[in-house]
Amino acid sequence: MRVLFICSGNSTAGISPVVARQGESLERAGLTLDFFPVMGKGLRGYLRSSFLLRRHIKSNTYDIYHGHYSLSGFVSTFALIMAGKNPRRNLIVSLMGSDLYDSHFLLHTARFFARFCWAATIVKSSSMKTLLGLSSSEVIPNGVNMKIFFPADKYSAKVRLGYEVSQKLIIFIGDPGRPEKNYPLAIKVVEILDDKSIRLVVLDKQSAEAVADHLNAADLLLSTSLWEGSANVIKEAMACNLPVVATPAGDAKELLDDCEGNFVTTFDPGEIAMKVRLVLSSGSSSHGRDKLFKLGLDDISVAERIQGIYKEMPR
Repeated sequence: MRVLFICSGNSTAGISPVVARQGESLERAGLTLDFFPVMGKGLRGYLRSSFLLRRHIKSNTYDIYHGHYSLSGFVSTFALIMAGKNPRRNLIVSLMGSDLYDSHFLLHTARFFARFCWAATIVKSSSMKTLLGLSSSEVIPNGVNMKIFFPADKYSAKVRLGYEVSQKLIIFIGDPGRPEKNYPLAIKVVEILDDKSIRLVVLDKQSAEAVADHLNAADLLLSTSLWEGSANVIKEAMACNLPVVATPAGDAKELLDDCEGNFVTTFDPGEIAMKVRLVLSSGSSSHGRDKLFKLGLDDISVAERIQGIYKEMPR
């Protein structure tokens, strides 16, 4: 089976690492997979990409077209129609979160395309499915590469990364400048803790291996997001058995419920600080890795689910 991934290529990393890793997991499962990066921003950039994608489609044969994020889904729809193909047959679009939560226009447009233009729609959490209002959409969070994210010795990780062994590290992963990540709340929590032995480490735009190293050096992952699709950083921390304290964004509650050593809180900084203090004082790890396997959120299991959707397409 030959698959074309259509996704933005505008980030500093080029293709989003999340999308790239999903592609790699499908390749390991035996699929032949190409990437088409959508370049250029704004209406003009995406219209230009539609014509470039049309040319690529007419010159190559694929069984499945898989767009990631709503804008790539729109581009894919127009390109397939211009190439004389029916997107209702084999165009699958994964909505990631920002395409539903960031803009009412994108939400309503994605809802229209999902109902009338796409063969299948994947969302990352049950809350996204409710917001989209499409009962046929499939909830498939991104999976975690368990060979990259696994528990390792905390002491060794701290020494390797140059942190003081006596420090208690709270790790915050994400761009502090993105409003939905709610970084000011994380700062407020640390101010309430008022403990010089605690250090807040902010990590953004790092390789998967670097993120895994920091998760193993840390004592706790703090996620204060206002909204998420399905936060990959929470799942990656769980794979390393790192305790997580998170606000109820995306599927955080589904991931962390009944998983000892982890907490989902309200947005009250005092409550969050209390849970953080509890985790740091206990010094224990969590059982997040076992929970991920139980939920089928390792990348191998997720790749199998996506393959199952591909096989259902009439082509």
